[in-house]
Amino acid sequence: MATAIRLARHGRNKKPFYRVVVCDKEKKRDGRFIEMLGTVDPLKEPAAVNLKEDRVKYWVGVGAQPSDTVAAYIDGVCPGFLEELEKEQKDKIRSKRAKRKAAGKGKARDKSEAKARRKSRKDREKPEPAVKAAEEEEAPVEETKEAATEEAPKEEAAAEEKSE
Repeated sequence: MATAIRLARHGRNKKPFYRVVVCDKEKKRDGRFIEMLGTVDPLKEPAAVNLKEDRVKYWVGVGAQPSDTVAAYIDGVCPGFLEELEKEQKDKIRSKRAKRKAAGKGKARDKSEAKARRKSRKDREKPEPAVKAAEEEEAPVEETKEAATEEAPKEEAAAEEKSE
């Protein structure tokens, strides 16, 4: 439920009197409210503003959005409170973004490292085509040498038999 801190009008014709209330944003101006935080009497010079500071700070802290008029009254009663709160919220958002950005860079680095590891693993499992071709060329040469060494003793044995 989105909450707002706004003015609810009371009094009679031409004699307004306002209550500062916390209510659901979808409720009517003078409708049901959650809590009354104070009063404003605009007929007095300067306007008489009575606010429960601790409750205003609580509701703004939990996310209730003050209307422009109520924000001006709050700033008059608690100078600098809303600006300080807004600054804290912006700092919090910036720090979260920085953490997310750092985590994103870490993930990208992890992904690239994992990709490099997979690639090196594939390289180890499958020899390169040039190496494979070189091995195939060497293999027949070795077989012919082995065949030649096997034939040589037979020829020598045949030559010895003839000479005897």
